[in-house]
Amino acid sequence: QSILVAAAFATNFGADLAISLWSLRTGKLSPKTGLDWECYYFLFTLNGFGMLLQAGIAIHRLPNTKHYAVTAFAVASVSGMMPLLSDSYDTLKDVIFATLCLESDQAILKILGICCLLWLLAVHVHLIFFRKDCVGELAGSYLPILNALPDDETTLPDDEKTKRPDDSSWLQKKIRDDVWPGIYKQTTPPKQSLLLEENGFQTVAAILYIIVEGGSPFVIFINLAVPILQYVFALTCHGCVKDLASPWLGKQLLQRINAQHMAKADDILREFGLATGGAGQAHGPQIELMKDFAKAL
Repeated sequence: QSILVAAAFATNFGADLAISLWSLRTGKLSPKTGLDWECYYFLFTLNGFGMLLQAGIAIHRLPNTKHYAVTAFAVASVSGMMPLLSDSYDTLKDVIFATLCLESDQAILKILGICCLLWLLAVHVHLIFFRKDCVGELAGSYLPILNALPDDETTLPDDEKTKRPDDSSWLQKKIRDDVWPGIYKQTTPPKQSLLLEENGFQTVAAILYIIVEGGSPFVIFINLAVPILQYVFALTCHGCVKDLASPWLGKQLLQRINAQHMAKADDILREFGLATGGAGQAHGPQIELMKDFAKAL
């Protein structure tokens, strides 16, 4: 999986850098908006084609006895394309910022722009190949459809409704199954690591850019304010959001066990301080205990 994530990131990074450098060369790079809307639309379209390619591969390799949920493609596409939720958004904003630095007449900012690009590459190499707990987080951004699990009708017992009577409301069910999990994904420890390691240097660089070059709405908001707010929210709200997302985590844990993705199951158990340290080799009674824990959530 690390190789696939690295290839997907490299493709994404290469496209972002090519468009940003083209905008720099043609004089279309702006401190107010970054790229022209046509460039954003082009990158969005490329990302969409990538999602379709992943969907084709996922369907081709899916066993005849399995199927994906109706909403699987839409949910995965949101994870891979939506600003703030996807790491591809962070990559694009960092590449644009580095290009803005290269556009400056100040030598120190040109050097800073090169350093930002090298930092971005170095951080992702470290996270992909040396931080196993972060690979799944990045896969959810760059390979969301290939990373999606087939629908599993055996995830929860038949008496679920009697155990959760408050789910009679459709809105309450959607909030439990979609809203809280979406927010939870932005607060996990791997996500915190991504935000800190990727945005820490970029935030300091953004402050230096503002001091030397002057105010830039794009840099102030996208490269400074948003990353700080993201990290503060992830750090302070993880505990309470995890509790609200526990029913969804239970479903995810059961799906991973039934699909024999034991390493991914171990990632969820780690959230509750119950990581086995070798879930890929779990079997027999240990798996049954994991299933019982998932149903209890």
